[in-house]
Formats: sequence, C-alpha cells, structure tokens
Amino acid sequence: CFVATAADQVATQPKRDWLKKAGRLVWTKRWVVLRTDSIAYYASNDEQHAYMPLTVYPLDWLLDARAVSPSVTNSFEPHCFELRMAAASGRRKRKRTVLFAADSKEQR
Repeated sequence: CFVATAADQVATQPKRDWLKKAGRLVWTKRWVVLRTDSIAYYASNDEQHAYMPLTVYPLDWLLDARAVSPSVTNSFEPHCFELRMAAASGRRKRKRTVLFAADSKEQR
C-alpha cells in the first residue's frame, strides 16, 4: 500500500509498481518507486531508463498522504490517493499535491 508506506516512511526495500499519475488533462501510467528517503516516478521500468526519473520528491517534503474519493478528483479512477508536499523554493515554501491512481484498493 503506497499510502500507508509513504505516510509512515517505513519502507526498507524499495516498493515499485505501475500507477496512473494525474496530469492537467489526462492520466498517464508511470513506474513509481518508493524508497526510504524519496518517491520517484519514471516513464518506463526498463533498464535503459532506470536512472532517469521524471521527478524525485524527498520524503522530507511529504506533509500528508491520503486516499481520496473519485468525486473529489472529478475523475473516473476509483482508487486515488494524493501526496501533499512542501518544497523549499528560495525563501518561501511551495506546496504541491500529486495525485495517483492504483488499479486496486490493495495496490493503493
């Protein structure tokens, strides 16, 4: 379960799976890797792209991880969760919410 693991920051082995990530207009399938210190997502899970993440978020930035209902996200994805983060940007903190969807409740 990505939500519980990210919120508790207890992953000792990296947790990896395909999830859908919400973009501005569409959901895109991403390879997501949760480590003890970060969460990263990739366009692919093949060896050629193993060291080229699209984005890496340190878990120090994580404010909250929670399941959200599809009605809140205005989507047809039934197993959504969000990660709320605060990133230091110059002198001020910038907040960001990243929305993911899993294929099943257990995967979420």
